[in-house]
Amino acid sequence: MGATSINLLLIEDSKMDSHLLGVLLRESTSLFHIQHAERLSDALQKLAEEKFDVILSDLSLPDSYGFET
Repeated sequence: MGATSINLLLIEDSKMDSHLLGVLLRESTSLFHIQHAERLSDALQKLAEEKFDVILSDLSLPDSYGFET
């Protein structure tokens, strides 16, 4: 990851949606370093290990729903 990269955590349980968003973001700029988590619990583990500049989250996950997410 370069010094000017934007470290993004994508929390999305749909592999198709996650892939599509990743493609769109990478086409718009090469600055994104995208990491993916399918569950809130996985995302929380990643957040404990690393800092992110941006977090995009689906609000309907297998282990969390709505604004509680």
